[in-house]
Amino acid sequence: MNTLDRYIVRTFLSTAALFFLVLILLRIVVDLFLNMDEFTEQVDSFAQVLSAAWSYYSPRTLVYFIELGGVIIVASAVFSLARMNHTNELTAMLASGVSLHRTVWPIIICSMLMGGLIIVDQELLVPPVAHRLVRNRGEGVERAQREFLLPAMSDGSQTTWYSPQFRTGDNTMARPLVLIRSDNFLPLGRIRGVRAQYGHLDGTGGWWFYQADLAKINRPGGVAWPANPSTEQVRTYLSPGELLRRDRQGITRSVPLVDIGKIQKVLDKQFGLELVADRFVPDPYQYAKPRTGRLVNPRFVFRTEDGHLLGILQGKHADWIVSQEDLSGGGYWRLAAGRLFLASDLTPRDLVLRQASGWISYMSTADLTRLLRLKRIPNEKTAVLTLHIRVANPINNLVMLLLGLPFILSRQRNIKTSAGLCIAVVGAFYVFIYVCRYLDVAPVWSAWTPILVFGPLSVVMLDAIKT
Repeated sequence: MNTLDRYIVRTFLSTAALFFLVLILLRIVVDLFLNMDEFTEQVDSFAQVLSAAWSYYSPRTLVYFIELGGVIIVASAVFSLARMNHTNELTAMLASGVSLHRTVWPIIICSMLMGGLIIVDQELLVPPVAHRLVRNRGEGVERAQREFLLPAMSDGSQTTWYSPQFRTGDNTMARPLVLIRSDNFLPLGRIRGVRAQYGHLDGTGGWWFYQADLAKINRPGGVAWPANPSTEQVRTYLSPGELLRRDRQGITRSVPLVDIGKIQKVLDKQFGLELVADRFVPDPYQYAKPRTGRLVNPRFVFRTEDGHLLGILQGKHADWIVSQEDLSGGGYWRLAAGRLFLASDLTPRDLVLRQASGWISYMSTADLTRLLRLKRIPNEKTAVLTLHIRVANPINNLVMLLLGLPFILSRQRNIKTSAGLCIAVVGAFYVFIYVCRYLDVAPVWSAWTPILVFGPLSVVMLDAIKT
């Protein structure tokens, strides 16, 4: 890079920094002026208004850079060359034997690098703060307590989730209904509860259900459960007497009988569960009465016949209650502080994003492609168009730059006329881009038609410059 290249690059970058600051601040000021009442409704002092405005607009600066990046690139290049033309620097370059094509190459390369910054912003910086971008004006960093309907949506395991009310304040679903499905969409089970809250179990993310019950959807040839488990009680043939019998047979390796220790894994195939507990404490033996006892930190893991996990019931402890109708010692385990866990990659952040109208634009291309592959996006056409637009946008910015440069580099008209023609042509191209995106055509044509129409024209116009 010679001295002339360094001068052109320095001029372009300083101008780009100035336009970035001016256009971003102008965008913020206009939006703030039009929506100031939304910031002042929930606060009492001017300092709180400033704090609310900062928390809202600071992450949105990343989005504004994506929206205005092309305009910043073109404006910076045009202004830099116009200033050189006005001060006769371009004339001096031509007199020294440097062609205009050679002069604009540093600007074109810098513009392409700035386009790369826009891509980095879109893919790496925006997705982590997407939950802050869907907030309403005037809300704090954490979204205010809000409620909305959670329509039926699927997670990565094809499980369908529905709730008539999701609260963002505590990440809680009210009256959730979950249909558990296999990878080939076959229904396997159903969970219904009073509420569900996001959490973790052994490092795995998922939802904890409270006052809920679990049901298996029996298929031909499958084994029907004699009773459905719930967070209050679990019916099973693994009674205290059965656990003691298995212990005596050497299946559970713990003695003495007053406290047979940790239960690592005991199966009940009829109910499709496996039992794990920190400790089993049998009650004292009573003549002619069924054995009772307590499980400490029990975990009941329910699966289908082919091993698909349906849910995990867990409690602080569980006491065996003898059924009054069953004189043979049958009964159920009554859970204390019982709750039901179902693993899922559907997080509260995903739920908040999906209820926002523009949530797709805040996702990374990798996540958006994954959701399309799993068919978890309601409007697939919009998502496909978004992917094509992300690929086409850097090319659009370059085409827009090439359309504007010939008017500024022309020596056949004064600078004001050249600037007016440049703004008119670039503006027409900018409008044409958005018109194509709203046409009811295939996404590939909506995204790439402006490039196909104006791309060759921009190359011809730049090549026709008299250098």
